Amino acid sequence: MSATQTPQILQMIDAWFEEAERACTVASPTDDRYAASLSAVLLATVHTYSHAAALLLDNGLRLPAMVLLRTVAEAYVKFLWCTDSNDNNETQTRHRKWQKSSCKDWIKTLDDLINRSHLSGAQADRQLKDYRDAISEYQRLNLGTIKCMPPVTGTGGLFEQLPKGSITDLFAIIYGSSCAAVHIDTMVQSKLVTRKPGCMEITSDLPDDPSWKSCCLALAHEFLLAVYKTLGLDTLLLCERYAQAMSLFPKEAC
Repeated sequence: MSATQTPQILQMIDAWFEEAERACTVASPTDDRYAASLSAVLLATVHTYSHAAALLLDNGLRLPAMVLLRTVAEAYVKFLWCTDSNDNNETQTRHRKWQKSSCKDWIKTLDDLINRSHLSGAQADRQLKDYRDAISEYQRLNLGTIKCMPPVTGTGGLFEQLPKGSITDLFAIIYGSSCAAVHIDTMVQSKLVTRKPGCMEITSDLPDDPSWKSCCLALAHEFLLAVYKTLGLDTLLLCERYAQAMSLFPKEAC
């Protein structure tokens, strides 16, 4: 089935997020909880990534869409972990652990690049500035005594801490299946090559699969559902629109 034969999802994704952003704008000024401000920040960013993924899928570009969806899935799991508490201080503490992990990764990466690269001039200055900014952010946030956030996967990871159910299945599908796409590893390379007697056919992308569109919609819905619940908003209309969208896809899809 080609991309033109499956439902176009970009308008659906944008409509859901734009409505959520309007609701969040109304709710946020009267909600001083840390989770509310975190919801507002992530809502805008996840909308951008989801928009881009939907646009790619609508145009039959599966591999780059898988990379973006993995990023969204990871952000969603981190958001769930941060907001899985009615204690405002605990939510803030968990987010600070996320900040510490981000800062440490940023500093380590930039440190390795500065020490191993041979950049000069404006490029070297920009890289050094990024490095100093990372250290400054780490110091500004006073993260020295805060523990790092657990890894997303592995023993004791965030995924292991999620409540068992449909979202764990969805995360496993998107996060696991997208790994090869993120790294363009040999698993992807082998699927792009067809060997025939005397020749080798190479394609630039994986075959179109409508289940990835439904996965994109499912992930957007789960993230928005978490935001709505965090802000105490009614989820009925969101769930109705999601059910209507998913009815357009085969039952075996996400």
